[in-house]
Amino acid sequence: MTVQSKPKVFETAFHRHPRLRLRALGDLEISLDGEVLGQGRWESTNSRLLLVYLLLHGGHVSQEKLSRIFWPGSPEFKGHRSLITTVYRARKALGSTELIVRERDGYRINAECGYDFDVERFQEHFRRAQAYLCSGELDRSLAEFRKLREIYRGDFLAEFHDQWCTDLARGLRRRYLSALIMATGQLLALNLGESLEWALEANRLGREDENSWAVLMKAYAFRGDRSRVEKTFREAQKYVDSGVGATPQHSLRSVYHGCLRRLV
Repeated sequence: MTVQSKPKVFETAFHRHPRLRLRALGDLEISLDGEVLGQGRWESTNSRLLLVYLLLHGGHVSQEKLSRIFWPGSPEFKGHRSLITTVYRARKALGSTELIVRERDGYRINAECGYDFDVERFQEHFRRAQAYLCSGELDRSLAEFRKLREIYRGDFLAEFHDQWCTDLARGLRRRYLSALIMATGQLLALNLGESLEWALEANRLGREDENSWAVLMKAYAFRGDRSRVEKTFREAQKYVDSGVGATPQHSLRSVYHGCLRRLV
């Protein structure tokens, strides 16, 4: 009977003191034992992206799917050969074969190996923030939103433009925007300075989202700044007139008039 050896590079790391850290929100950064593993160590861009993709999907991913994702349009045999080479390069860069595991007709991440992945933490903090908000635990909810904001350094894999990267980036960006808007609503009665800071960031990220304009007007109204409320509404209209956004809905006009009534 063969006894499986413990992970050599990543042992005892899981969720406590992870030796492998991945930052994919913003520019991609992968570090091991505090040392950033530069792109040259990976030999190819796909070897880094493959690690990220497998972490995102957690379980088994078939080699056919990986080949389609990373080498679209290539003949099947060529895609499989490229995948084998890419896995080899990723394992070499990590100094271990333990994290990326060959399984049946594909690959998966070894969940027993310790790592810290910012996308996973982002999703978990968002889930907790929503749960606390729904249960009325506003202080805990706001604490989770603040942690989430610390993690979001920028759009997912901002320097890459593969279809799967841009699709996920849009989804995470929308989730972050909704978090900013929800948190701003909580902060209005607690911290006017912080609420305005969050509202401005929400508006910068989601100018096409009517809610980002509404929450910014509210942030100014709570500060007693009528001129900024009016200016924000005019900017929303101008943005729409440029053909970039959608027509302001009745709800946005209602928020605007509600802000003005608050300032009377």
